[in-house]
Amino acid sequence: DGNFQIKVCKGDTLEISYIGYKKQRVIVLDDDEAPLEIMLNSDDSLILGELAAVSVGAISAYYDRDNMLDLYIVDENKKPLPYDSVTIERVYFDEDGDEDSDFLEPVWIAEKGVFRFYWNEDSDFQDDDGKPLKEAILRIEVDGYDNPKTIKVKYPKRNTKKTIKFKHDKK
Repeated sequence: DGNFQIKVCKGDTLEISYIGYKKQRVIVLDDDEAPLEIMLNSDDSLILGELAAVSVGAISAYYDRDNMLDLYIVDENKKPLPYDSVTIERVYFDEDGDEDSDFLEPVWIAEKGVFRFYWNEDSDFQDDDGKPLKEAILRIEVDGYDNPKTIKVKYPKRNTKKTIKFKHDKK
């Protein structure tokens, strides 16, 4: 009947798939033990069947993840900048050679002050075939700071941490 339990942490991403249904990703937003109700939609390109229902109980536990990028975005005093003041986009060049960008929505881990990207699971870090990009260019803007930062990040082999410091321009 699709009921099961799995140990996850706040901020983890679950990917649920079943033959004949569209794959779905869900980010665990809290640590309570209430079941998550996840409904998979049938994939019209495959044989149609009945709707699969999956319940997942979120239980607080350590979960090791590979291939994640943690960005610590701090001010000149090394204090984390608030989530709602930061805008992050991936910059790339389209087939005509023109610059384009996509706004990113990282997982915000408030207690650590970190913007987390799960490289293998975020479609913005994948090519058209769904394979992870070897590198990406990120543009980071922060409210109250004049100049954005542009950084190049490589495919993280494990949990990669990078600190980006914003300073106010001297007058």
